Amino acid sequence: MPTYASLPSTGSANTIYRVSNYNGSTSQVDASVYSEYAWDGNDYVFLRISDSTSEVFDISVYKNNTAFANLSEALGNNGVNVPVEAR
Repeated sequence: MPTYASLPSTGSANTIYRVSNYNGSTSQVDASVYSEYAWDGNDYVFLRISDSTSEVFDISVYKNNTAFANLSEALGNNGVNVPVEAR
């Protein structure tokens, strides 16, 4: 399981790093959440704490295990493939 300490010493642009079981405090572990960080070119920037079970919506499963070529196809025109309550 990744921890903040196990993030690469240098991050990559356009990448979100998720740290499981970490609530953003150096001494606190919480199995119900994860923290997200981004690399700003010099250091990691804390983005948010999220509940690991409440925000993932699987379009493929929702659309009867359909395989999509890319994210645009998966989302559909104006996000039509994602129900409004999951947006």
